[in-house]
Amino acid sequence: MTAQKAAEGGFRTVGFQAMMWESRHRMEADPLKIVRTLETIETDSPMHPVRRVVVVERNDGFYCHAQQYYFRSEYEGELISEGWHTISFDGIYETPEMAEIEGRASFAGCYGVEY
Repeated sequence: MTAQKAAEGGFRTVGFQAMMWESRHRMEADPLKIVRTLETIETDSPMHPVRRVVVVERNDGFYCHAQQYYFRSEYEGELISEGWHTISFDGIYETPEMAEIEGRASFAGCYGVEY
């Protein structure tokens, strides 16, 4: 049945890059649940130096980590908006503990800090 379905065009073949693109954009479109927020650190980054890592539960039940930066927008002394902006989602992990370990290591590698 599988070979027949494939021959009829029932399956589509996608490359790894396309699969990752679809996965990432599907995650960004659907609301995700932050399950852990790690401590905030001030980095040497010239723009948005205040950053942190969050552990996120994906819609498929797995976990990933994401880096966030704090922003504050003002216009003529009036606060327009402030909050945390998520830069990217990385990894697919079975447990939130593994996502946290990898998120900490990734962050430490990016900024040369112990996290």
